[in-house]
Amino acid sequence: KELMAAPIGKVNRNDKRLYASTLVNNVRRQSFLVHYLMHQEESRIDFIEIATVQSIGRMALETYLVFYHIFIDSESESEQDFKYYAWILEALIRRVTDYDIEHFRHLADDPEGAEEIDHAQKVIDANPMQQKEIRDLLGANTFYQELLKSDDEDRKKRYRDRVKNGWFPDNWTPLMKAAKFNYFVENNIYNWFSAAAHPSFSIIETCTHARTYEEQLGMCQFTKSLTMTLLARLCLDFPKVF
Repeated sequence: KELMAAPIGKVNRNDKRLYASTLVNNVRRQSFLVHYLMHQEESRIDFIEIATVQSIGRMALETYLVFYHIFIDSESESEQDFKYYAWILEALIRRVTDYDIEHFRHLADDPEGAEEIDHAQKVIDANPMQQKEIRDLLGANTFYQELLKSDDEDRKKRYRDRVKNGWFPDNWTPLMKAAKFNYFVENNIYNWFSAAAHPSFSIIETCTHARTYEEQLGMCQFTKSLTMTLLARLCLDFPKVF
C-alpha cells in the first residue's frame, strides 16, 4: 500500500498507468482476502471456505498476468500502448456482442431501471466510434508497423487479429511462461485453481474430507504462498511502470 502511494503527482483519468495501478491494487486486495479468509481470529471460526480461497487465488494470478503482459513484458512504450489498446478493444467488442441491450428492456418498467437503460443506450451508441478510434490507434502504432515488416508470419497473424478482435487471454499458459512461472505450468497449478472455481469433484472431495480447521488451513497454504509471491513480484514491477 505504501509503495502504491509513493509515486509523485497524479495521473489523469485516461492515463494507462491509472489502470495499471488498479490491476496492482486488485492483486493486493485479493491477497488480503485470502489471508483474511484463512485467519479470521476475531470471528473464532472453525472452518475455511477452501473453494473460495482458491478461486480468489486464481483471480489474483490472472490479474497479475494481465498486468505483467501489458505493462512489464513489453520492450517499448509503443508495444505497451498496442497491448493496452487491444485490451480495451476486446472489452468494447464484448460489450455489444455479449450484452445485447434488448435483453434488459424490461428494466425500463421501473423508474430507476429506465434511467439505467437510457445510460446504457448512450454507451452502446458510442461504441462503434470508440472501436474505430482504438483500431486507428492500433493500426498506426509504431510497434505494430515495425512488426508488419518482419518475416515472422505467425506473429504478424496474431497481432493482425488483435487489431480486429482485441486481446484477452483464452489460454493463460503463455502468459505464465512469459512471467517465468514455469513451476505453475509444469504442475498444472492453473487447472488446480480452476477446479475450485467450478464445482469439480476434486474440490468437492477436498471440502468433504478436510473437516478440521487445521486440515483446511493446510489445503489453503499454497494459495497463500502464491499471493505472497505475486506481491513480492509487484514490489519489483510496480516501480517500473511509475
